[in-house]
Amino acid sequence: MEYTSATRAVTVYLPTHSEDICIPETEQSWDKISSALSRLTLFCTGEACQHPEVLIPALRPLVEAINSAMKSERTRLSGAAIEFVSELATGLENGFEPLLRIFLPTLLSLCARTNKIVVKRSRACILVIVERTLLLAILPHLMQAVKEKSASLRVIACEAILTCLNCFNPPDLQKEARAKDVEALIKVTSRDAIAEKWQGTRCKRARAQNRIEQPRLSNAKSPDFNTLPQSWASSPAI
Repeated sequence: MEYTSATRAVTVYLPTHSEDICIPETEQSWDKISSALSRLTLFCTGEACQHPEVLIPALRPLVEAINSAMKSERTRLSGAAIEFVSELATGLENGFEPLLRIFLPTLLSLCARTNKIVVKRSRACILVIVERTLLLAILPHLMQAVKEKSASLRVIACEAILTCLNCFNPPDLQKEARAKDVEALIKVTSRDAIAEKWQGTRCKRARAQNRIEQPRLSNAKSPDFNTLPQSWASSPAI
């Protein structure tokens, strides 16, 4: 591996400047953790994200602490951790995949909180992950989320699904495994009364984007986007 100034900075900076992120959260320490996360966010918005092969292994010892900070009841600390994940996804793009299964479930769980600020921040971060990474591995997480009891979580998961349909490469969605995922998601959400609250304009764009000539799949049925519920197209904004 060629060690540039950026990769050298990752290997030197993270071990020496991230210790505060891992300290236990208390009344006296939470502000220190938040500040450390903000500094780490600034560091990762530079050239560090151009070297995921170095950055991601260096971050692994911190992921548990970052997840814990996102779950904090202190909105300032939680916000700093969520912002870090958002910036990381923006910088890494599809290189974010090794971290997806670590951070996305936490973000989805936060969408079920009663704190509107936390829900708003988590929603924004999820949509950034969808739009910037374009990872098909997001779909199984959303499939599970739309089955949960929380109405706010289901609404955000549905919005993320529509964003996937808008942003993802259609031929990728037509592959056998993903076609089945999308078909299952449509069936689940079409039976959900909460769909009445969705934003109709976004749905119309999603349907328009995906009304394409699909190649025939030999052993799989392509998702029928015309089966989207009519309520999606006529529902008022959230």
